[in-house]
Amino acid sequence: MASLILIRHAEAEGFSSAGDLGRRLTSEGQKQAKRLGFALTRLNLRPEVAISSPAERARRTLEIALGQASISVPVEIERRIAPAHSLEDHLSALAERGEERVLICGHNPALTELASFLAGAGRFQFTVRVDRGALAVFELRGSFATIAEAGAMLRLLLQPRELERLI
Repeated sequence: MASLILIRHAEAEGFSSAGDLGRRLTSEGQKQAKRLGFALTRLNLRPEVAISSPAERARRTLEIALGQASISVPVEIERRIAPAHSLEDHLSALAERGEERVLICGHNPALTELASFLAGAGRFQFTVRVDRGALAVFELRGSFATIAEAGAMLRLLLQPRELERLI
């Protein structure tokens, strides 16, 4: 069964002279990223590929988390999950995946929209909030090719406070 791990980037500085894509993680954000890596290890979550937004804060969150978890997988930069991209862009990027276990690191509001859409298979109106530094795990009801139609089952949602308690 295919699975999707969603990570929202960890806490980042509010402004960067390099613009929105250049915003760096704060010291708290670096700690959050390490906790995400600890959770990947503790929960035995092993993606086959990791996909990141091109934003510095997402790339760095992913780098720290994978390093903490000693996970060595291909990391792809995907513009369709950059800030301000839509739910449809995310679904399109995921529908092209051939792997069984995919991790993506991105941004709100699209990650919360994606999590809510998948959990409700596009039919229910409720929100699965994905905070900064949070981790969600979904089991797909089909393949990544059918993700928009079939949806997924939310198996786990750990917000930053829950991740702090794991350590």
